[in-house]
Amino acid sequence: MCAQFRKYTHIQKIDRDEVKGILDGHCVVQPKLDGSNSLVYSRNGEIYTGSRTRELGGEKDNAGFDAYIHSSNEPRIVKLRAFVLAHPEYIVYGEWLGNVNPYCGKFIGSIKRYLEGGFYIFDVFSIPDNTYLPYNEWEPMIAEFYDRIIPLIAEFDNPSGTDIESCIEKNGFNLPDGVLGEGIVIKREPSYRDEWGNIQIAKIVRDEFKQDKYKPKKIYVVGEVEQEFIDKYVTDAFLDKCQNKVLQACGDDKFDYRNKKHMGMMMNLAWKDSVEENIFDFIKKKKPTINFGQLNGLVNVRVRQFLGL
Repeated sequence: MCAQFRKYTHIQKIDRDEVKGILDGHCVVQPKLDGSNSLVYSRNGEIYTGSRTRELGGEKDNAGFDAYIHSSNEPRIVKLRAFVLAHPEYIVYGEWLGNVNPYCGKFIGSIKRYLEGGFYIFDVFSIPDNTYLPYNEWEPMIAEFYDRIIPLIAEFDNPSGTDIESCIEKNGFNLPDGVLGEGIVIKREPSYRDEWGNIQIAKIVRDEFKQDKYKPKKIYVVGEVEQEFIDKYVTDAFLDKCQNKVLQACGDDKFDYRNKKHMGMMMNLAWKDSVEENIFDFIKKKKPTINFGQLNGLVNVRVRQFLGL
């Protein structure tokens, strides 16, 4: 059975209803890297690549990732191509950090202090089984020929919230001593499925966790529901991601608020992504009446605040 493009599972924040049972079983915790979600697989003897949302090829290159996989003579990439050709039933997922000449000469996420660039594998999906392989099954298989694998921080049986939180400050993978990464990813094995049968994976973003843990809880009064949404979801970490999406799409190194294209894309992404990713969960929990015109205005204000304007 040959692989077709399959975008990686959307990773939910740990407090979302979709992942409320994810800790009830065997769990693994991995560092969350700040790059671009990418994938490699084969079909009918040809190698294909993808970003998180689409198959790549031609002008759709995902910051040099497609060219890197198809053209690099690095032994690890040569062997990765051979592996996916020999295993068309697998999709290999990883984080593309860039900073590999001549394909992409810079790190593409907001963290510029990674020690090494390249493609870091974090999952393998089995098409016949319709599930991700357990880490301890795919990792030895890949490690025989590939040395850039996102490791485990920990693994637990039926972990508590405290167990998981203890991993947040342990993500220094591929970073200088004393520098911490973006956060952690939590997976239950075999793949956790919600009540509708969808595979779910959880995450904790370190900056958002610290902000939520140490910031005094605000009591919102009637009429402040839109501001509550902004405070909860349109965080600095979220906007940092939006800013880097703009830079990656434009092929630029530095964000310029005087650039109309940068600002327009930033405003649109902040609005679109915040609503698409979070509004259903917010409405489900709060059951509020939302003024979307006012919410859009507050997103714009929050973006300008983030940019120091």
